[in-house]
Amino acid sequence: GTAEPPADGKPSEGKPSEVKNGSIYEVSQGQVRVISVKDKTVAFIKANKNRKKITVPKTVKINAESYTVIEIGTEAFKGSKAVTVTVSENIMIIRSGAFKKSKVKKLIIKSRKLTKKAVKGSLKSSKVKKLTINTGNKKLRKKYLKKYKKIFTSKNAGRKVKLGIR
Repeated sequence: GTAEPPADGKPSEGKPSEVKNGSIYEVSQGQVRVISVKDKTVAFIKANKNRKKITVPKTVKINAESYTVIEIGTEAFKGSKAVTVTVSENIMIIRSGAFKKSKVKKLIIKSRKLTKKAVKGSLKSSKVKKLTINTGNKKLRKKYLKKYKKIFTSKNAGRKVKLGIR
């Protein structure tokens, strides 16, 4: 038989087994937790400690299958050296305190799926100063800049930040 190519996502403990909801896997950018095996979705829960720039991946491979990264977990960047984080297109939720106890100062947002509720408290106790909206062409960036200015407020997101377009 032919050998299967190694998958990106390695289980945090032991040998590869059946993927279950809640299973945690190591990927190059950090760790992900399976939200739903059925929907093939994962949350980015822990950033790689040594990278200064981290792009939360759009998808990750687990057991040779592709899973969509739709969420950034609470304290995902705690203890990481990351100062710049790119929020990929598939992110729908940035959990409250996602950047708490982190060095992250700048977010580059590519996602068009964020809502007021989905970013509530996301910048609480963080050092994030600047959000750069990079959601496609110039027209789209302007549209999302306007939209995101309303949701990334100190009242909603938990910190006053400067928003701009790339």
